[in-house]
Amino acid sequence: QDMAILETRAGRIEAGKAYLEKATAVDPAHRSLSITRGIVLSLQADAARDEETRLALKDEAADAFRTALRDNPGMALLQRIIELDIERGYPEDAQQYLEQAREIGSSTELKRIAANLSQALYQKTGNTDYLEKTIDELESLCESAPDDVLACYRLEMLGMEHTGTTRLRNFLTGRHMQMARNYEKELRYGLMVSHLRQAMRLSPGNAEVEKLLLDVHRANGDFQSYLDTLVALRDQNPEEPLWQYRLERALQSRENYLSYREDLLDYQIRESTHRPSVVLVMDFEARDSDHWNGEQIISRSLEDSINEHGKLLAADYEVRRKLRDFYESRRALDEMGIQDRIRSDYRPLLFNAAYFEFLDELDRKSDSRNRIRYILSGSYSARAGHIEIEYVLSDRFTGNEIYRGKAIASGQDALYRASYQISREIVRRTPVRGEIVKIDDDRIYIHAGSSDGVKKDQVFLLDSNPDRAFRVVELDTSFSALKAEQSGSLLSPGMVLLSNPRRP
Repeated sequence: QDMAILETRAGRIEAGKAYLEKATAVDPAHRSLSITRGIVLSLQADAARDEETRLALKDEAADAFRTALRDNPGMALLQRIIELDIERGYPEDAQQYLEQAREIGSSTELKRIAANLSQALYQKTGNTDYLEKTIDELESLCESAPDDVLACYRLEMLGMEHTGTTRLRNFLTGRHMQMARNYEKELRYGLMVSHLRQAMRLSPGNAEVEKLLLDVHRANGDFQSYLDTLVALRDQNPEEPLWQYRLERALQSRENYLSYREDLLDYQIRESTHRPSVVLVMDFEARDSDHWNGEQIISRSLEDSINEHGKLLAADYEVRRKLRDFYESRRALDEMGIQDRIRSDYRPLLFNAAYFEFLDELDRKSDSRNRIRYILSGSYSARAGHIEIEYVLSDRFTGNEIYRGKAIASGQDALYRASYQISREIVRRTPVRGEIVKIDDDRIYIHAGSSDGVKKDQVFLLDSNPDRAFRVVELDTSFSALKAEQSGSLLSPGMVLLSNPRRP
């Protein structure tokens, strides 16, 4: 039996089958034989090439575990059956086994499985009662098992996507505030600010969060970050004129700030000329996922962290939706008979070279001037209080791999810390992108400033002609003034400059 499991896990499917047949021949009534058969069939299902075969093997595995349960009742088998029922598309069958498991006892693992089951039922039926149950179970898990590095962020995703209750948002905001205060004591201001920004997303207009965030920047004498925060507040609350007023007052206090002196504020308000490089974050393959949508949790956390930097912009949900529709349409004919079954199990949107052609077609049809330039993909593993994310950043236009790295973090907010590491590394390795908005005598002005990572004396190259170089002579939070280092062809508004990573 042990050899059957080991051989199958190693990918030697036929050898695993042979050992299972030998074990059956030796003692067909052995108490553990059904458990071994279930494990082997589950491993075979994971290695299956098509969805129909995968589901058929999972069905057989579930039957084997149910047979084993009669002779070997216990929590471990009940949990395996529930997980299989979710994966094979029959979460409704698992409800009775969840009740049996709860009668035996309670654990962090069981709470996680209960949340997975409720979300699978919501995904399959659309019944919002299951969504509310998922949120309740995740909130309980987040409170009782703070070392589950994905649970609280998964809860946050549901709260943002489905307009969570005020109580839920206050709970999550309070958690971020507590994390921020812990980092303040440790003088780790980068992570402190990151948690405060997450709290601000959950509770826009929360005066306590806004005040603390602005006070941090003031106390550190970081005027640029103070302005960046005001810009973020203005953009998040376009109907509230207070933030634009406070931003203008702050800029005026610095006397003749570039945006005012050069009459560039109109571009700042329009935003159409702000063209940060766009990153498409794929789902991250789970090496040992315990959460129903663990692959998506990682990608969403990375998107949030990337969006904290003005230099880059994560591709929006609509692009991912279209890409998912494309992915599913390619399989629709083969899987037409099992669509109802696979709806309840999360389908990760992993990197696939076939997407390049689709993205090219999307560029041709789209009116957006911000085309996807970079693709971020990878895999992860998570356990109590620890996460490890391996990632690859690729340039979609050249097809080249820019960087391959690994982020490791521990603690209650390990996911935030790992995402923070990765986003900082990506920002460091990608150029600033700025559109020319004004040409005046010997200067050109681009819609990219300190909030995008621009620094004084930094060198930029013309995207359409990299031989032409320009150096930053003045900047503010949103705009930069540059001078050409050599004469060349005529320039016009709308052209794009890219920072040169080889020249400071």
